[in-house]
Amino acid sequence: MFEILGREQLADLAVYEAEPCVSIYLPTYRLGAEKRQNSLVLRRLLHSAEEQLRDRGLDRDEAAEILAPAEGLIDGSEIWPYPSAGLAFFAAAGVYRAFQLDLSPKEGVTVADRFAIRPLLPLVEADGSFYILALSIRHVRLLEADRRGVRRLDLPRLPANIRDALGVSEYSSDLQVHGASPSAALGKRKGIVHGHGGAGQDHFKRDLVNYFRKVADALRHGLPDQEAPLVLAAVEEYLPLYRTASGDPRLLDQPVRGNPDFSTDEELRQKAWSVVEPKLLDRRERDLARFGKLRGGTRTTTDLAEIVLAAHDGRVETLFVDEQAEERWGSCDTVRREAWIHEGRVPGDEDLLERAAVDTLTRGGVVHAVPPGALPVPTRVAATLRF
Repeated sequence: MFEILGREQLADLAVYEAEPCVSIYLPTYRLGAEKRQNSLVLRRLLHSAEEQLRDRGLDRDEAAEILAPAEGLIDGSEIWPYPSAGLAFFAAAGVYRAFQLDLSPKEGVTVADRFAIRPLLPLVEADGSFYILALSIRHVRLLEADRRGVRRLDLPRLPANIRDALGVSEYSSDLQVHGASPSAALGKRKGIVHGHGGAGQDHFKRDLVNYFRKVADALRHGLPDQEAPLVLAAVEEYLPLYRTASGDPRLLDQPVRGNPDFSTDEELRQKAWSVVEPKLLDRRERDLARFGKLRGGTRTTTDLAEIVLAAHDGRVETLFVDEQAEERWGSCDTVRREAWIHEGRVPGDEDLLERAAVDTLTRGGVVHAVPPGALPVPTRVAATLRF
């Protein structure tokens, strides 16, 4: 029902354009009698969405069809007993996506020709999605995770284990194995296979390298998000072999050590998160430092009108938006090369911060939601330009 929110999901929402797109943000109560308010607020927001859809020319049945999946949640049987801090719903004709949010969003409904994603930016800033490769000779698990949850992924070419990768039934009895528990002594039992030394050990090492190459090849072009970090979970002796075999630049230096077969998906997520979290924050700090270094030249700007046009052109390399910034209403004519910013909203206006963020994301740029005062200049929006 609800998805894990990461950069891939944010990008999917950003590129979708249709008429109309409904975006609903709902802060939720977690405790006591106030939880009963959640259903009432959702009902009110859905009524507002229906009115806006009717104003755009849809009849009652057409509006009801778009909103039906969210309407089914009003009774709260699936989500209200253990609510998150907030919910976000995105709906269009034939499209419905829902996310539980760790931060409480500003309540609101937007009906436009694309989804409103700017409230989601702070949620993926320091906790975007990452991948975990849990690798043993008996099992391969590929996990997509963030700081809130984890799910398994299936890639068409990803082998299930070493036998699947190399086309052999099992290894011969002259191989030693680790026992069925992490602390078991070496012996002839089921577990992780090792050669007895000499030719047998060399043969097994070659098999491991070939196995790891097949795994790495499946990941190289099959991962949905090519920018997300990758954490390897494996026994100590496999770590340098996989790193050499894969050559994957997304693979983080620090692994999760130990046989992953003895850990659940959630246990692996928790261990990997401690590795990934600093890396996710590092990216923002590096981009802020780059903005500061280039500041004062032609490669940076804090002018919103210029940013909107540059984002449309694909010239924004990195966009910084104050996470507490209110909407900046205005309009843009990309043919005349002009953008107008208004003090208040007038008919035909859009949130230009939203437009700049969407255009940046869909044209391969990076968007950071930054805390107030994080930028080296007193502004709510800034950009580093490609040219």
